[in-house]
Amino acid sequence: RLIGEAATLAGPVQLDAQMYGGAPVSAGGAVLAYRGGEVNTTQLTWLDREGRELGLVGPPGEYQDPALSPDGTRILVNAAGGRQLALLTLGGGAFVPLTFKSEFLTTHSWSPDGRSIAYGSNRNGRFEIFLAPAGGGGVEERLVHGETTNWGPSFSPDGQLLLYENSDPKTQYDLWVVPLVGDRKPRPFLRTEASEVHAGFSPNGRWVAYT
Repeated sequence: RLIGEAATLAGPVQLDAQMYGGAPVSAGGAVLAYRGGEVNTTQLTWLDREGRELGLVGPPGEYQDPALSPDGTRILVNAAGGRQLALLTLGGGAFVPLTFKSEFLTTHSWSPDGRSIAYGSNRNGRFEIFLAPAGGGGVEERLVHGETTNWGPSFSPDGQLLLYENSDPKTQYDLWVVPLVGDRKPRPFLRTEASEVHAGFSPNGRWVAYT
């Protein structure tokens, strides 16, 4: 049971709702480690191939997983600590929110023609895969749903397939594909007793690399 009054040791303490962890205490009980700062502010930055900074993109914010559009004119990011999908047009454009902070989002990808985006969201409880117009507005479609977690979507180069990860109690994480034409019925692509994750098509569409 707790004894005595609580005492403030330090603050502010940074919290990322998508990550698990706490403030660990050393074995001797004399040192406490924590991450300072109220928000995890980042800055989108252009770098050359030697790592030298070339310029900044947009204002600072809570950005994750920046992805350039196929034509290089727009950037898709997870903003607000992974709770909002947003679009930035390069050359002075403002951030346009595509979702509205009522969910947690996973990684996302552009269709080869730049017209659509695919992403994972837990807005309905479990992580599911959605397909939406890249410009905002319009009608989005829930491509993959079910009682297990689905995320990490990746388009094939011809835009005909979407590759993603599906969790299974028996086989851990497996790779599945869903056709974007025809019946759009998901099917397993690689399913073993090990976990297969972080998958992507090769540029010619003949191979899939994964972890």
